[in-house]
Amino acid sequence: MILFETTIEESRKRLRCNGRCRIATRDFKDADTFYVGFEPAELIPDVSGVETIDTDLIRQPDQSCNSGRFSEPHDVRARSGGQPNQGCYSVTFSDVTFQSFATVVHTPQCGCVNENYSHCDIRILKGERDPSGEPDPEQNVPKSKDYKVRRHAWRSQIRNQLKIELRPGE
Repeated sequence: MILFETTIEESRKRLRCNGRCRIATRDFKDADTFYVGFEPAELIPDVSGVETIDTDLIRQPDQSCNSGRFSEPHDVRARSGGQPNQGCYSVTFSDVTFQSFATVVHTPQCGCVNENYSHCDIRILKGERDPSGEPDPEQNVPKSKDYKVRRHAWRSQIRNQLKIELRPGE
């Protein structure tokens, strides 16, 4: 138990803003990694019986994540709303921007009790479809058939490329 508490304190120290500037989306590289926390109930077996993430549960239009430039997988447990039994999976910027469906926007959470400089939102792209752009948060999710087809392809890409970094309870 003491080891976990030390880890949480180390995570919170690493996640502090400390006056650092926000990163523009255009400055992310294809190989940049993003960590997403998940609950045990979000694990499902894939076609071969191996556990993977139920990507139908990805929050849209905005899914919170941490930038791997400034955090480590277990830091998802120290963020606001994080839980000690959460798991963590990673995706790359290239995966997120697949077919220009979504992008990542760096949205540090500074000036609060549990600061999180590494906080980002995975946001869907509507009309502009430019992955280097920064769409507004919480846009209404489109209802068109084209959007649903693109969302299905994007979720399949995420499911096929994600890497489980930390299983719940580890």
